[in-house]
Amino acid sequence: MEWPKRASLASCILNTYKVKQIMNPISRTPRAVTQPRRGFTLVELLVAVALVLLLMTLFAQIFATATGALSTQRGIAENDQRARRLQTTLASDLSRMTYRALVGTDGIVPILDDNMSGIAWEPVDGLQEGYFYLAENDPNNDTDDVLQFTMQAHGSQIWADTDIPPFVGRALFIPNGDAATELNQPEADDGNLTWNGGAGTLEIALENENSRGASQFAEVVYFLRHGNLYRRMLLVRQQFAPSSSPDHPDLNSVNYGGTNTFWNDFDYSAFFDNDAVTPAMVMLDQNALNNQTGAAISLGMPKYRFGFWGDFQVAESGMPREFTDVAETNFIGRFTHEETSNPNFLYPGQDVAAGNPHMDRLTALNYDAARGIVTDGTATVAGTAPWDLANGTRRSEDIVLSNVHSFDVQVYDPAVGDFVNLGHSIPGGDFNRANNRNVGADGAPGEAGTDDDGINGVDDDGERGWPGTDDYGNRYDTWHRDATLIGDLGSPYAVMTAGPDLAPGVVNFDDNSDGVDDDAGELGWIGTDDVALRAIKITIRYLDTTSNQMRDLTIVHSFADRDSN
Repeated sequence: MEWPKRASLASCILNTYKVKQIMNPISRTPRAVTQPRRGFTLVELLVAVALVLLLMTLFAQIFATATGALSTQRGIAENDQRARRLQTTLASDLSRMTYRALVGTDGIVPILDDNMSGIAWEPVDGLQEGYFYLAENDPNNDTDDVLQFTMQAHGSQIWADTDIPPFVGRALFIPNGDAATELNQPEADDGNLTWNGGAGTLEIALENENSRGASQFAEVVYFLRHGNLYRRMLLVRQQFAPSSSPDHPDLNSVNYGGTNTFWNDFDYSAFFDNDAVTPAMVMLDQNALNNQTGAAISLGMPKYRFGFWGDFQVAESGMPREFTDVAETNFIGRFTHEETSNPNFLYPGQDVAAGNPHMDRLTALNYDAARGIVTDGTATVAGTAPWDLANGTRRSEDIVLSNVHSFDVQVYDPAVGDFVNLGHSIPGGDFNRANNRNVGADGAPGEAGTDDDGINGVDDDGERGWPGTDDYGNRYDTWHRDATLIGDLGSPYAVMTAGPDLAPGVVNFDDNSDGVDDDAGELGWIGTDDVALRAIKITIRYLDTTSNQMRDLTIVHSFADRDSN
């Protein structure tokens, strides 16, 4: 037997190395590199999309929240701006009242009351001009107050000549081919005229026609109806034309010669005078602010004011048209711009007896509560067509604030030491219901034993309250000096009487010259004889629709004499 040859140690090692090389080729050639996977798996994509959507949703919610907060703040700011604008307007109007305090007194006083008729005292020129009127109506209702007064812009009537702008309103230009008479109409009163060198006169040229009149004087009335607070302003004409021009040639005619809708074309105080030889419409001018005895036409006599009525063929006080009827079924305050610009509203272009809505308060009007509009479904006068006052061309022009829930005007009662409603029931107050000068036996304003409203007999239910009587009921009014021109009625809350000196009393003064200040001979109706309406507080409550919150706006205005103290 032949044994294998014994390998040498070196060969064994070499063979072992060769075997390893064969088994591990990496030592001789590079290892293959695994290729990376391409894209994401479906699960990864779904997770990524979900995260992106979540982030986008969060960003959208944050953006919507921020945008909503910004819109809310902008809405609140806009509402606050409207309220501030209203506050500024109200305060400005009150500061420009033409009827102001008697010199040396704490406030305003009526010119006429039961103890001053027939005495020699006259209102002071430049102080007691025009009127101030406040109607509380129902003291328990803050939606039926009316504030109305005359005011003056103490500057120039010419817009371009003063830093204090005049009152401005619509004035339709009525051409007639005569430069002289064309000049004498409200459209020329703002002084926007052209000089005609050839004729040596001022004229209204085509470039001057701006449908705008201007005056330093105006009537203004605030009232609430259908959630809207209204401010209605009518200019008291201040004529710019030379005095040699004929008076109002195009406007004072048998009927207004325009569209017969005067308060669509003009923002001016006017009335229809059926007592004239030729009944016609009359525009009131600045002379109507005169409250001196013998004044031909004075706004101190209520029947000449906007929103009041009176048969001019007899002496009457003129009651306001604040409700649809004497039973106070619906409060309307005053007719709105929408209503008076409707062609169916013909007053003052036509007589009040011609079937138009500006009638005496005894003629009931219909009211559409859903629209807040005075309307009538039947003819008011036989032979006339039914009328509706909705959708006049000047709709909403007189609205100063919407979504209003209450408009409350209170007077300062010195005996109470606080602001109260006229006709309140707090014992001892100067403006307590019992202190109304005309309270009758039924305990309400009205003359006992008298058929005050002219219907249903003596002291009927329609005469028990405010304003169903002919004595102005629950109101404060400065009146006029001549009692015979306002129905011989005393002002309801006339907190001033004349002492033995037959003149209004002054605090800390010897009015009757007996050597003693404020003695018993000078005392009047409650306290001294110069108790006055010192101040009013106006509170307006409205809904801020952006924040859905109720907001309050309060204005306090003092009537104290600022000219002599």
